[in-house]
Amino acid sequence: RRLPQAQLRGLVEPWWRLCLELKRDREADQALGWVLEMWAYTLAAARTGVRHQVHKTFQAEPGGAGIYNLDDHDIYHYTFDLDQRAQDFSWSKRHFMSRYPPRLPEP
Repeated sequence: RRLPQAQLRGLVEPWWRLCLELKRDREADQALGWVLEMWAYTLAAARTGVRHQVHKTFQAEPGGAGIYNLDDHDIYHYTFDLDQRAQDFSWSKRHFMSRYPPRLPEP
């Protein structure tokens, strides 16, 4: 089930105001850091009555959750570095913060 556009429109302004409020609060800004906007979205959704369904197989974060098979997941979230040195491969999004990553070879 998709989130109706009218409901999403009603969430945008409270989300934006909460982002600004949290960002201006030194303690909240320091505690939430780079995920402040995500927390603001979650809190604004709860405050405005927007409900979400959570699907266990929607997103995979292999390095953090012990997920080694991505076949059952819809998206891959690059939160953690991939270190497959046994297969002579490693990858980190942090290496590409100021430039695009190189193209990967075809499998």
